[in-house]
Amino acid sequence: MQFITSYKPSCESVPEARVLLLGPVGAGKSSFISSVHSVFSGRATNRAMVGSSSTSFTQKLRSYTIRGRGESADQPTSLVFCDAMGLGEGEMSGLTLHDTLAIIKGHAPDGHKFSAEHPVWPETVGYVKKPSQKERVHCVAFVVDASKIDSYSKGMGNTFRQLREHISDLGVHQVALLTHVDKVCQEAARDITKVYRSRLLQHTMEKAGALLGMCTSYIVPVKNYSCELDVDEHTNTLLLSAVSHILQYVDLYFQDVAENKSLAGTGQIEIIKSIMSVLSSNLSSKQEKQLCALFEHSRLHLIYKASVHGYSAANFHQKCDHQGPTITVAYNKAGFVFGGYTSKNYAQTGQNVYDDKAFLFSIRDRNIILVQATDPQYAFTDANNTGPNFAGNLIFLYQSRAAVYSNPGNYYNFNAAEMHGNDLQLTECEVYRVEEHDLLDKPWRNIEWDSAMRKELVDSIKNYKPSISSVDQARVVLIGPIGAGKSSFFNSINSIFQGHVTCRAMCGSAGTSLTTQFRTYSIKAGKDGKPLPIILCDTMGLEENTGAGLDVDDITSILKGHVPDRYQFNPSGPLQSKDDQFHKSVDLQDKIHCVAYVMDCCKVTLISSKLEEKLAAIRKKVNRMAIPQLVLLTKVDEACSCVADNIENVYHCQYIERKIQEVSVRLGIPVSCVVPVKSYSRELELEPSCDVLLLSAVQQMLRFADNYFDDICE
Repeated sequence: MQFITSYKPSCESVPEARVLLLGPVGAGKSSFISSVHSVFSGRATNRAMVGSSSTSFTQKLRSYTIRGRGESADQPTSLVFCDAMGLGEGEMSGLTLHDTLAIIKGHAPDGHKFSAEHPVWPETVGYVKKPSQKERVHCVAFVVDASKIDSYSKGMGNTFRQLREHISDLGVHQVALLTHVDKVCQEAARDITKVYRSRLLQHTMEKAGALLGMCTSYIVPVKNYSCELDVDEHTNTLLLSAVSHILQYVDLYFQDVAENKSLAGTGQIEIIKSIMSVLSSNLSSKQEKQLCALFEHSRLHLIYKASVHGYSAANFHQKCDHQGPTITVAYNKAGFVFGGYTSKNYAQTGQNVYDDKAFLFSIRDRNIILVQATDPQYAFTDANNTGPNFAGNLIFLYQSRAAVYSNPGNYYNFNAAEMHGNDLQLTECEVYRVEEHDLLDKPWRNIEWDSAMRKELVDSIKNYKPSISSVDQARVVLIGPIGAGKSSFFNSINSIFQGHVTCRAMCGSAGTSLTTQFRTYSIKAGKDGKPLPIILCDTMGLEENTGAGLDVDDITSILKGHVPDRYQFNPSGPLQSKDDQFHKSVDLQDKIHCVAYVMDCCKVTLISSKLEEKLAAIRKKVNRMAIPQLVLLTKVDEACSCVADNIENVYHCQYIERKIQEVSVRLGIPVSCVVPVKSYSRELELEPSCDVLLLSAVQQMLRFADNYFDDICE
């Protein structure tokens, strides 16, 4: 509470931090404001109008200043919550996109009554024509009801994502409040301190992240006061933690404004949507868990998808031969999910293969039907002219079509109606490699995980000085596909040196590139500390298609130092030397000194040939300029459950070692130049072991930058 009452915006011209709450009707926006006010009042209050109606009680824009407690009860804090009408699923229901952006830009006057027929225009009474920073919104907090997370429609999800894209374009950071957690979890209802121990609430936060297209580290669970007459210490703590979380993002907004004051008031820039061309599974998380439960310590890795690679035996074998144990999953219009597993390689031998572990399956809701071969000698037919062939009783991609051949009998006795509903036309066919998670007794790469190593790495980075006097900071550019984790990596490094989890660079999980500008991020050692001797440069995500994503020619200009901070990428055409934004005169300190390719460990196998060719073209350009290169292999915790349980298992995990070797081959970069990392995504607090892994990656970057400087000197 002391932090909040003493908080002052870091921008001198702004006396109060303005936070806009956005959410569906009944999500708890007004209740959250009243609950926070209750914390500071010392008793349950109902300052903002709340209720349980299906229509929004909040019809007007209202600004609520949170006031101090006790002796300072008459003293307002520097925090203002802005309450608005509830969101709808279209432009004619609830708060519109136009009015939302008008509020954020500072045009909408306090007390304005919302109406789809009368949006906020310059003719609106009280319209602020030239808002200053103090009238603008400095952070947006989305409010979603945990008890309704499964009932929010697809239209509401689209509304959230559209808002997030436009708000991100305005440079305003966003968080989310997950309300009514006590209604979802009985254990949390009895004892709110158990909120972070509940697997149910963890899964609910993940669902909220998917709904919003937002990493779970942005999402904070809260319990609002509703029927209580007195405040509760633990509920207060949860609410105050949420407010503290919000203020951290407010500060990030002011930091961005301070770095480039000319950005304020420039208005919107067109959002460029770039969808990464990678495979996505049709399996629900529940179905995937059901299949994984059939194997011990294993995960499924999608290697073939018929709708992408083609419904033919040739395409299937190109992707699936010599992949080890695989499971085929087929889908039909009748809604059946069925398939078969073989522990053997596909090798097109044309022979029957002995497989005592092979089976057929069909998933129906919570149940899974398993059918094993009556004779393992004929369990699997390694044919060269068909798709997955289980002894001729069940053949997928039959005659290279979206069809399955079904003839139960000789070796697999199954009921066709139970297996696939007698619907032999496929809507999709996928093949997954079944990968075991084995831990080695001895790590294949040595690293110390204790606090002494963390401190040593922090001090080493703080005290680093480029080996060439004309350069104060080493510049490292992050390049990779959309969603690989470039912005998340920067946020994680920034978090370590700020002492808490931050999200200064926009990132998300919606499948769209939130990074549409070239950004150069300098990191400070603490809130008021000196800048570190490293600058991380963030870029737009790569895509396989020409005219989409980051242009290869733009990368050349970035490497040479010609691209300015905040340059808006244009996928249809690179920056030209004749353009006004093109920096013609550059020094060594403006150039890139190290290139870091950022690759998602879960998607290494799924890199398309076109994207691989684009990466090869980039590497060729970088090699010609003699710039050192390394790879950051992100999301290792998502790739291996053993690493998720304990990040210190990363160098004991054979699967991660294989992934590092695979990305090394595909990118043509030595294994010694591939560094696994786990970025902060859903955590609210720092973890020492995670810090060590991240800091080790930064240390490697600085070492590589020194190699570049040494070559220059020679």
